[in-house]
Amino acid sequence: MDAGGEERPKDTYLNEKQIRQFFDIAEAAGTAFSRDNYLATCLLFSTATRKMELLGAKWEEFDFDELLWTIPAERTKPRREFLVPLSPQVIVWLDELKIRACGSDYVFPARKQSRVPHVYHDTLNHAFKNLNLPFTLAPHDIRRTTRTLLAKLGISDQVAEICLNHKLPKMQHIYNKYSFLPEKREALLMLAEAFCACLPEKEQ
Repeated sequence: MDAGGEERPKDTYLNEKQIRQFFDIAEAAGTAFSRDNYLATCLLFSTATRKMELLGAKWEEFDFDELLWTIPAERTKPRREFLVPLSPQVIVWLDELKIRACGSDYVFPARKQSRVPHVYHDTLNHAFKNLNLPFTLAPHDIRRTTRTLLAKLGISDQVAEICLNHKLPKMQHIYNKYSFLPEKREALLMLAEAFCACLPEKEQ
């Protein structure tokens, strides 16, 4: 069940044409789909992270010299620290968000009075539902889309699964402690480039 209580299929993903269509519609929606929502969606497509890993992120997690985002263990589903390499385009979007954050500790601070200091967990879900899309899409479907794109780009299953912070098969998870950071960096760079090619021209 999603945040709205509606039963959802678990095989939804977008092809490149549909990604372009989504962002054309999101851009045309103007203030009905805020710039924060737009940038959050771009970052989800480009980093393959989970929704609340992104929406709950603090600026202190980002190392702009090393081009790395360190998600602390307590904020990941597997409860282990996770390193996300940052591509050049992701840095551009983060720079814009830094300005928009107006000094907040959070990348996506709450814009209204809220129980939490960052964007609420169902904000993006509602924003998606309010778009007049010709297909069904929820934020979690983006991870399925990014996993499919990584495969299409020729990224190995092992590296693609690591990019999504999925556990390796049991024995590999126990004995293989290599971080795969260079491989993740290359994969996410390719993912961001493929994704950006689907954006409206002014965003590329």
